[in-house]
Amino acid sequence: MNRETTSLEHLPLGLRLLAFVLLPVGFIGFLTTEDGFFDPSSVFTVAFSLGIVCAAASIYLGIFLHDPNGSAEDA
Repeated sequence: MNRETTSLEHLPLGLRLLAFVLLPVGFIGFLTTEDGFFDPSSVFTVAFSLGIVCAAASIYLGIFLHDPNGSAEDA
């Protein structure tokens, strides 16, 4: 039962990888700079926020695209 994967099925994996990169970069940036907490002009705030968005989207798409039957076709 070899089934082809679509690019949409790889999207949650890419978003998860992006979240794993952006969240630590943003958090470490918060700790190492003297900027205020959640300063909107800080690059680290943007990186951390995008990391949270990527993580949430990855979870949502992972659940939405999950097929418990293991087939791409509806029965």
